[in-house]
Formats: sequence, C-alpha cells, structure tokens
Amino acid sequence: MVRKKAKMQMADYLCCPECKSGLLACEGGFRCKKCSKRYEVIEGIPILVDLGNLTPYLQFQVRYFEEKTRATDAIFELAPWQKNYVKKFVSNAGAIKDALVIDCGTGSGYMALELAKRDARVIACDLTLKSLIQLKRTVEERGQSDNILLVCCTAESLPFKGGIADYFISNAVLEHLPKDKEAISEMGRVTGSSAIAMVAVPFSYRYIHPLLLPINLFHDWRIGHLRRYDEKKVAEDFRGWTIKKTFFTGHTAKAMKALTNMVAKAFDEDGIEAEDENKHAVRWGAHNMISFLAKKPKRFKR
Repeated sequence: MVRKKAKMQMADYLCCPECKSGLLACEGGFRCKKCSKRYEVIEGIPILVDLGNLTPYLQFQVRYFEEKTRATDAIFELAPWQKNYVKKFVSNAGAIKDALVIDCGTGSGYMALELAKRDARVIACDLTLKSLIQLKRTVEERGQSDNILLVCCTAESLPFKGGIADYFISNAVLEHLPKDKEAISEMGRVTGSSAIAMVAVPFSYRYIHPLLLPINLFHDWRIGHLRRYDEKKVAEDFRGWTIKKTFFTGHTAKAMKALTNMVAKAFDEDGIEAEDENKHAVRWGAHNMISFLAKKPKRFKR
C-alpha cells in the first residue's frame, strides 16, 4: 500500500516577517506570538506583508507585474527558455525528491510547478498577490496542492523559519529590490547548512553588444531594474556562499532573433534556445547570468 504524502502545513514553515517569532492561527489569518501583529489569509494565501503600506517603487512593481498576469490553462506549455531554466536547476542542484525548495519571486510559478512534479516540496512566494491567486488555481487544477505552499511576502523580510530550505531559487528578483543585500541575508537565514541556491540576474552592461545597449537601458527603466551584476559582484554580495558554476545566457544572436520574432515568427524558438545554450560559457554578448551557489560551512570559534 502506497501512503499519500502529508500536505504541507503553513505552521511548519511560517514565522512573523517582522520579529521572526512563531505564528498562531486566529480568525481570518495569523497572529504573531511575540509582537501580536496580525496577518490575513486571502483565498488560502497568507499575506505576510503590509500591501497597503508599500513604498511607491514597490507599488509600481506590483502594478507592472499585475498587468503581466494573465489567465492560463491548468496545463500550460513552457517556453523554451523556461524549460532550460528547469533543466539547469535539476542538473545542478542535486537530489530534490522530498527536499524543501523556496522559489522566491515565483511569478507565473513555472519552476515551482515543475519541481513539485518531481516530488519536491515547494514554497512559492511573491509580492504580487494577483499572480499567486492565479497560480493557486493552476496548482489546484493540477492536483499539486499537497506539495506547493503559496505565500505573499517580500524577499527582504521572508516569513519563514530559519534553516528550513534545502534549495533556494531567486530568478530575476534581486535587480528589482531596493535592499538586495537584505534579501541575500534572508536567503542565508532560511536555508540549511548544506543548501544550494540558483540565482539569475541581468548581466553587466559592459558585456552587452553596443547596438543593443539602448534597448537594454530602456527595458531596465520600464521594468524597474535597479542594478545589474557580474561574477565579482555576486561573489562579494554572497559572502556566505561559494559559486559552484555560472552560466551566461541571452546572447546577442538570441536577442536579435527574439526581437525579429516579435514582428514576424522567422525563427524557431527551440532552435534559438539550443544555439544560445551552446554559448553558456561565453560572457561577451550575454544579457543574463545564472549562478549556482553552495552555502559555506560555518566556522565555530574555539
């Protein structure tokens, strides 16, 4: 007889984002045991951030990504680049069955859905509640509610207990955060001693083809990118981690063909992605950088 796995319970993972104390269930949501701050639950999703008191910049970010949220079928086809991200994680992270993965800034949730299919337990969190509500419907229609927990929060103040995660995913998140170093600190707090992190960020302007620089500057302004990264900056910011492997993606040829396809479908997307994948070790012309990091063991003073 095969036993059905127990459903993920909020109380096992959540804490107060302010003081990091435990939460008690109360009418309409949760209450912090220590500071007594209350948090509501909307459509089964705990709201562990004050959405009514966001900074103007974060309000802009929420509005922008709300507009990007669209109704999707329960089963949707991944874009070639999304398949590639999933493949990279599965190939470089190690065994994920029964492991706990925090997918921070989950967006459409494609990574969370794919990893849950592979028997990982996933906490998918995001600041955009509309996206999470849409994702919840997809999760339910796919029958994945037992191993995906959805949480509305900020990356700079994660509402999760310390040391719970085996893996942490931060895809296209850090460049949007006013306080990216606080988010990196939180990543370290909520992950275990042997955790692996996947961090994807936009690559430094100095590697981009000059002809594409104006488009990238406009894109960064439009979407709200606050900064770009290179290997040196990632190494400096992630002092508690060791970079194990780095991939460079979105090279000039892919960018040009993708722009062409916006006007007329002249190029096969799978072919574009395969061609770009062959250049994953090449920095010049890349627009994005994906790093896999391993947590450094703590040194104890005698």
